[in-house]
Amino acid sequence: LATMAGARVLVVPSECFEGLPLVMVEALACGLPVVASRIGSLEETVVPGSTGLLFEPGNAGDLAAKVRSLLADGPLQQRMRRGTRERYLEAFTPERSLEVLVGLYEELASARVPGARPQASLRVRAVGSPNFISKESLNVAAAKLGMLLTQGVYALPVYDLENSNYI
Repeated sequence: LATMAGARVLVVPSECFEGLPLVMVEALACGLPVVASRIGSLEETVVPGSTGLLFEPGNAGDLAAKVRSLLADGPLQQRMRRGTRERYLEAFTPERSLEVLVGLYEELASARVPGARPQASLRVRAVGSPNFISKESLNVAAAKLGMLLTQGVYALPVYDLENSNYI
């Protein structure tokens, strides 16, 4: 992350759909502007002009033009550095991720049919680096979700990254 924080731009030139790459979350956390393909979650994560720029997938000329324009405009880079950090804090911190996850489970729990039996266990696996998902965050998640789900509709094992097992 220290190397990333010293960079001027992160380029994510994906041509195929992918989930949210951790490298993009790391860039946002470091305040690093992102130039990414206009595809899938990349397009949803980058706010053009605020956190980075988007280019057409597979269009090397468009990619080069976006990188050149960003590198040539120091004030724009500074605005984007602030914008990326703000975007990270509003949408991608472990606390915000937990809030969204708990909200989803609350929605599921409230939609339950009284007396319904569980059809299957619901398994949650935390994936990420220790810089973004801490054991403490997982314990908080397990406690909050456990309180929501103890009424018997779902079983919720949580994966402990440190000990490599389900808790």
